[in-house]
Amino acid sequence: MKAYPDEHQTVATLQEGKIEVQTENRQKQQLTPNEQLVYNSETSTLKVVKVNPEDILDWKNGNLLFSEATLGEIVQTLERHFNIS
Repeated sequence: MKAYPDEHQTVATLQEGKIEVQTENRQKQQLTPNEQLVYNSETSTLKVVKVNPEDILDWKNGNLLFSEATLGEIVQTLERHFNIS
């Protein structure tokens, strides 16, 4: 789960099992293993994408992996991870 008050996107990634997510305006979406849900609070939209299971394990093991990320997103992640500006 990735959710920060200063960001408009909330991201949930499921490795195993099954969950259902419901937004404030009653949109529902089910996630199955190796799926990632992205909710945009500005547009109230939900998007589900398939993810690589190895990427999930890298994150859980403390490794940082960036795929299709902007430089700004990478810098923000590094700042949060290492508690620096």
